Amino acid sequence: MSSNASSPLAKINIPLIVLWLASVIVAVLGYLWMTSSNSGQAALYTSGAADYDKLFVAQSGSTVGGLLIAVGVLGVLLALAAQAASRKQAVEPEVVVFDDVDEFDDEDLIEAPVDEVALTEETATDEATTDAAKPAAEDETVTENQTIPEAEPTETR
Repeated sequence: MSSNASSPLAKINIPLIVLWLASVIVAVLGYLWMTSSNSGQAALYTSGAADYDKLFVAQSGSTVGGLLIAVGVLGVLLALAAQAASRKQAVEPEVVVFDDVDEFDDEDLIEAPVDEVALTEETATDEATTDAAKPAAEDETVTENQTIPEAEPTETR
């Protein structure tokens, strides 16, 4: 048996499990807090008591509980996306192919003088610009005696 074999515990993504658990726990705590605050609010309304402190505490508890539910659901969605990304990476690992054969020899790596390289680049760009400019110049040939017709004025209302 090889010493490089990883155990099944090494393949477990601990941060992802913590994210799942924390998200579910936060959502459940938010639900419990919101329902207890809502029941407290309902009890205050049915009793007809004018205890504003308890009413404000119940309203705040409902709001915070709802926000905790939203955060828990968002955490579950993030955990689901992270699970999908890690699963895709585990199923389809990135394939990297290395060629053992060198395409170039050491003789091909001879350094050329800087002037030759600069000349080669300049002539290549000059040829490209002259080739691109030729068709446009041939279409718009204007002689000295040729006049350009002016646009006729349009009627205004």
